[in-house]
Amino acid sequence: MQLQHLVLLDLVVSRGSFSVAATAGGITQPAVSQAMQGLEQALGLKLFEKSGRHKVPTAAGLQLARLAKQFGASVEQLKGSPDQRPGAARARRHSLHVGMAAAASFLYGACVERAWHAHMPDGLVRFAAGSAAQLLAGLESGELDLVVVPRPRMFEAVGLREVVVHISSPAVYVRKGHPLAGASSLAQIQGQAWVVAGLAGTSGNVVEEAYAVRGLGAPRIVAQGGDYATVLRIVAQSDLMCVVPHPALLDTMQPGAVVPLRLQEGLPRYEVCLYSPERPRGRRAAATEAVIEAVIAQAGATDAAQKAKPRRRTVRA
Repeated sequence: MQLQHLVLLDLVVSRGSFSVAATAGGITQPAVSQAMQGLEQALGLKLFEKSGRHKVPTAAGLQLARLAKQFGASVEQLKGSPDQRPGAARARRHSLHVGMAAAASFLYGACVERAWHAHMPDGLVRFAAGSAAQLLAGLESGELDLVVVPRPRMFEAVGLREVVVHISSPAVYVRKGHPLAGASSLAQIQGQAWVVAGLAGTSGNVVEEAYAVRGLGAPRIVAQGGDYATVLRIVAQSDLMCVVPHPALLDTMQPGAVVPLRLQEGLPRYEVCLYSPERPRGRRAAATEAVIEAVIAQAGATDAAQKAKPRRRTVRA
């Protein structure tokens, strides 16, 4: 059982439907359904039952949702409690808290560190991982200073500055010599096992959305990696498949170790955005602005480098 499943249960009960909860959580409806099924299996409780064409919470589901809400409120209260340790205020002034999706951490983590320490040599950079919904909630609560994540569907950045740093270009990759390396459609690889970076059900795992849109059911995700370097190494040494959202991530691999599938269907593309408060305040404002500019510059440099790379062509007889 994962804490995120309890958060989703509270969303489903409070919002009244799986689809509205999915929109509020920035994930897909099938991912919400999978999470609720996993929660029922882990607890041995029936949390929902059918009522006509809809699912409604059982008494156990309502009770657990109330407990989940109380637990979440307690956690937020704990986060907001003042820290009286000596030097805590000074440490906060000299630290930067950044939330990044797995791919964004690889692409922009190094330039964030360089830019921050150019202004705050003795400061600390803390990187947080999680779903886009979780990280954006952390930004809105003031727990995070800036966030780089795929823009959730239907999300409105109220009170936040939003800068598109790049648009994902996802492709499916397998090891060289994989039995299905010549597959040309999602239907041909239905039932294959996948490894994903981060949590299943988040916007970065676009294979789930691609399957759902075409009515192929849920993909069989058997492994989760914390970063794309790990995911790609697993793929290179197994028959698992993965989605790579940006070609620069392949720089971690020996050329040719993994190869893309030439699928006729396009995978969902996302705008990857940098979010920050509209008006950074305090003594860290200038340093934070420098970090934002560094990320934007790095995005442009990465895009230019990828376009300049020679493209291999395969000539088929």
